[in-house]
Formats: sequence, C-alpha cells, structure tokens
Amino acid sequence: MVALDASDTGTAWALEVATPSSLADEEAWDRWRRLAETGAPIILAVPGGCGEIAERVSVLLGIRFG
Repeated sequence: MVALDASDTGTAWALEVATPSSLADEEAWDRWRRLAETGAPIILAVPGGCGEIAERVSVLLGIRFG
C-alpha cells in the first residue's frame, strides 16, 4: 500500500499491475501521475505484448517506470 499524499516516508517504491485497458484509461494515468508526485520509484507491471504501449504512455505522461 502506498500513501499518495507522501505521508508515509518509509515507502521504497510503488507497484502497479496494469491491464491492457488500464494503459488506455485516464483514471489510471491520473493515479500514476499522483504516484510520480510522491517521488517514490514506480514499477509498472504490464501484460506480455504491452511493453511498447506502456513506453508510449510513460513518455506521454513524462513518468519513468521501472
């Protein structure tokens, strides 16, 4: 669990498991932006075959995922 308001200073990283539909979902993008604002590294797990789409989303959002 990750505190999106950055109140949990012990957060080492955030993990998000994406689906093909969440890669195109603006609500998921907003959540990823809020995660990025915490400064914690973000690991985005995506289904096989979705790596290129995930990279495009990361460039579009200006977020670097692990």
